[in-house]
Amino acid sequence: MNSFSARRSLSGVRWAAIEMEMEIELREIQSGEQFESAVLRHRVLNGKPPITRHYAAFADGKEVAFVAIDVRDDKAYLCIYELLVEPSLRGCGVGSAIVKKCCAFAVEQGCGRICVVPKPIESGGSEEKLIAWYTRLDFKPSSEQPGLLEILLP
Repeated sequence: MNSFSARRSLSGVRWAAIEMEMEIELREIQSGEQFESAVLRHRVLNGKPPITRHYAAFADGKEVAFVAIDVRDDKAYLCIYELLVEPSLRGCGVGSAIVKKCCAFAVEQGCGRICVVPKPIESGGSEEKLIAWYTRLDFKPSSEQPGLLEILLP
């Protein structure tokens, strides 16, 4: 089981939306059965095929979210494929802290950018709200692919 943490500075990437620093640890998981939360377990069991790396996110030792990422072999980019925060913790900065951790991991891996296609994974979710949320985290529309948001990394 692998985990990663930020070791490099994200100079040039602004995180004004995060008012309070939250320490997030991401642990790579092999099975959705490893989740305590029924919501998170269901998502990983019904998510993307195993070529994607799946992580359980923990804050203060507590399971708080699920994130799935793709890193291309050529390291051109890291894509946040899915991000799902435990419902009772939404709006508390958990998702923002996870995106920040993913950006740090992308920098460590030598990726040139981090991207996301903001599509709701739960019924009733709003694509417009997701786009606004990622925009507050400094994601911009890609000039290369419609519907893709990205941050160019240092």
